[in-house]
Amino acid sequence: MLSIEQEFAAIVSLPLESIVIMPEFGVQLETCYWSGRISCRFVPIRKILRPVLNECVTPVTCYWSLALIQHEEESLFLVFQELQPPLTMLTPAWKALCGATDCKEIFSP
Repeated sequence: MLSIEQEFAAIVSLPLESIVIMPEFGVQLETCYWSGRISCRFVPIRKILRPVLNECVTPVTCYWSLALIQHEEESLFLVFQELQPPLTMLTPAWKALCGATDCKEIFSP
């Protein structure tokens, strides 16, 4: 059982992550850490082949993640590096990315 101080420290240590979809240009991903450090990444729209929703299963939990399949890249690019938002929050971003990249939705969660 965690103490109140430990629970608060766990909550405060989580970064804030955001995604801005600009259909003509690309996707801007920003992570703001509580230390004040900000990490920004930009993925040009022409480099995105398809956005995908992944179901991640571990021995302890199950969660969803939003990833991008990129041209000439071997691995998936996770949109949210630190957080595990619920599927209800990921679905609108996934649909907007599908519209921006002109790919058809294969599976609608």
